[in-house]
Amino acid sequence: MCELVSPDEARTLPSVPFMRSLSLLLLVSVSVLAEPRPADACSAPLCWPGGFVPGDGTTIPQNAPGLYWRPVRNLSTGTAPDPASVTLTTLADPSTALPFTATALPGGDYVIVPDQPLVEGTTYVLEDLATCGGAPGPRVTFTAGPSAPLPTSLGTVSTDPHGLRGELEIATASGSCSTTIDAVSMSISLLPSTDAAPWMSLLMFETVVDDQPWKIQGSINFPPPPGASWRGRGRDLVFRTCTPNPDASYPGMSSGGHPVAFRASLPNMQPISTPDLNVELMCDSIIDPDPTDSDDSGGCTSTTPTSSSLLLVAFAVLLRRRRDH
Repeated sequence: MCELVSPDEARTLPSVPFMRSLSLLLLVSVSVLAEPRPADACSAPLCWPGGFVPGDGTTIPQNAPGLYWRPVRNLSTGTAPDPASVTLTTLADPSTALPFTATALPGGDYVIVPDQPLVEGTTYVLEDLATCGGAPGPRVTFTAGPSAPLPTSLGTVSTDPHGLRGELEIATASGSCSTTIDAVSMSISLLPSTDAAPWMSLLMFETVVDDQPWKIQGSINFPPPPGASWRGRGRDLVFRTCTPNPDASYPGMSSGGHPVAFRASLPNMQPISTPDLNVELMCDSIIDPDPTDSDDSGGCTSTTPTSSSLLLVAFAVLLRRRRDH
């Protein structure tokens, strides 16, 4: 059972010394927060970072249809990426380059398809020899594992029931790199299906809210890595802004329920998606810490309809029923 006391009842619970200590702590916290902080100017980076998928130290099926490359981009010169800067070798024979075909994607990334199939048990090295501002390009090692059927399903969306209202750092274009918003948020993650599990290190993930890509950055200068969100691969954070901040680059979700899903793809393969999870975030609410408790005598609950679309509702703080005298 998830039972919450009213504000009036809560005042009678702590002892006087505890309340004095709490008051002192609050005063100190307020004084610290009230101190003005100088605005930090956001300097544009010289280079936009590159990356590969799969990531370093991962294992993928040997029948992988391709690999992903995001070139390093020099923002000052605008130099076009050159696939000739990428090398594919084996860890056992780093001096022998393996031929591949690089195909440009609409967003500027590339799909790399080795001319010969990967060999199970072999560890490969994928490296971008281009430099930007003196910094080397990305380099990863990965191992070819057993073949696996291409996935036809992705899995389901799992939520963290402990999401709460609080401060969240979001990218801004107002002069600094990021700004703080007051928001209620919820972490989500993918529970992969059996046929998607072998491909987790190669799948390119994106989050979809209201059938639109949900692409959030915590700072204007730090885009998410390829195939990942600002919270990682197969993970994300959805939020609703509670106090408007005109400097924030992302308003978050509006009031009401929103269908949320993960979508993922492999090279030269149509994307696959999870079923929608219907999420509603309320700014005057908390999330049920024990969603399995369905006692309707009072408390916090989440409900699961019989359709493939799940419903998760964060209820407002409930007042305890008046006791019979």
